[in-house]
Amino acid sequence: MMTGRKGFTVLELIIYLGIVSCVLLINLVLISFIKGNHIENRLFWHSFQECWTQAQQTARVNHCKYEVMIETESQQVVFKPYHPKIRKQVLKCPNGLVPHNARHLFINSNGYASPTTIYWQSKSGKEIYLQKIQLGWSGFRIEKKN
Repeated sequence: MMTGRKGFTVLELIIYLGIVSCVLLINLVLISFIKGNHIENRLFWHSFQECWTQAQQTARVNHCKYEVMIETESQQVVFKPYHPKIRKQVLKCPNGLVPHNARHLFINSNGYASPTTIYWQSKSGKEIYLQKIQLGWSGFRIEKKN
């Protein structure tokens, strides 16, 4: 090697670029893994909103009551109508989100639902989500607690 030369040699440059590439690749993989879990949760909340709205509208149109069962063991939400011709809807919880306890909610035949709060938690237990069912026909909102 030349001692009077300033800068990197080709070998040093290749090693440096390899290290930088590995660090960037690890960061990209971690970011996509973390965001993937949040996307799954957002899709679940969107699907829950669609099922909830559909249950309220169907209850009003067909004058039938709905029972919404949040099950901890099977990790699913069941929208069960009290009408023989309407099929129930089953919504699976995402892998990273579990209900804190089992709940039974009711949507009356006029589409009205009583206000309540449902507690959800991440499987790691570090994040808690509060799903607040609004008074009447307003739907719900999600609050995240750390």
